[in-house]
Amino acid sequence: GGGNGTGIDMAWTNPAFIVGVGTFYPNGSAVSRGGYSTDSGATWTRFPSSPPTADNTGDHSKVVVTADGANIVWSVAGQVPYYSTDKGASWHATNLPAPAAAYNAAYHLAADRINPLKVYAYDHGGDFWNPPNSGRFYLSTDGGHTFKASIQNWMPFSFDNTDLAVNPYAEGDLWLADANNLWHSLDSGVTWTKLPGTQVGTGNTNLHGAKKVALGVQPVDPRVATEPRALPADEPSGGGHGVRSRLRLRHRAVEHGE
Repeated sequence: GGGNGTGIDMAWTNPAFIVGVGTFYPNGSAVSRGGYSTDSGATWTRFPSSPPTADNTGDHSKVVVTADGANIVWSVAGQVPYYSTDKGASWHATNLPAPAAAYNAAYHLAADRINPLKVYAYDHGGDFWNPPNSGRFYLSTDGGHTFKASIQNWMPFSFDNTDLAVNPYAEGDLWLADANNLWHSLDSGVTWTKLPGTQVGTGNTNLHGAKKVALGVQPVDPRVATEPRALPADEPSGGGHGVRSRLRLRHRAVEHGE
């Protein structure tokens, strides 16, 4: 019985289709399992099969579904992500490398909400003791089957201190938090711009600048006008382990704190 849900996503053009994954304990031993819903979560169907890596478990396992619902990409914690085109009846390995060697490491995944062929993957590089510049970003243009690495890299930080998000109203509009800085891409991650004013600490530190991304929109105009800011270092949250990062959107501010 029991378990933890670790990842959930919906098909943007068919929001009644939802996928979810998690760690479960059917016989006392932990396994990764997942399923889907076609009625907005009222009922669920377990995936008929799981990736061969599903015996590996961890709270960092994530899943995304492309905008049209045709492809599901599942990143089991610490493993190469797999994709399915038949609602989990079969799974196929992507060409992504295994994530950086770190406890409970995994890819941050995001599906473009406009282009159903684009899927994004961010390997956070492991924890701070991993090799420098081991954080990498990857773009898929075939629904999450194969990926190509961006030339941009980042210093390594833990999964919980990093994040990736997409603007659902613009193709290729991405936001990445590398634990200290907030980065923005308008070309599906081919190039990145570091936004000023967010870094708090570097290296082995318990204070971080941008570690989670939350996006909001003005109801009248969904285009996001951003003014990223980091709250002062004397306003920590989570027992001093992070500083809330704020995205100021047009006529609306959205905050996320850990």
